[in-house]
Amino acid sequence: MANQTAGNPLYYDDTTGASWTGTKLVKEIDWIDDAGDVTHDSTLTILVNGVTIAMTVQPVIDDLGMGAVIAKFGPFIPAIHMSDVTFTISQGAVLVWLQ
Repeated sequence: MANQTAGNPLYYDDTTGASWTGTKLVKEIDWIDDAGDVTHDSTLTILVNGVTIAMTVQPVIDDLGMGAVIAKFGPFIPAIHMSDVTFTISQGAVLVWLQ
């Protein structure tokens, strides 16, 4: 599946990076294992509002039971403003739930 940048949720699975400019009201962000391809040392990097959030999943070391959701940011109640966002993932997909 390709990036879906309209509607709700937004869906990003492009490993070369995906982004939006401007501001969106975000309720939640989920990094999911949509195709069963997330493995040890898979990474997600989010650049949001000028801040970089970097994650590496290490199920072998942490003995995680890896389900469909690898990481969850939110829910944000109320929704929060996120501006000029870029996602870079090695595997999986990112879902962005908007207000």
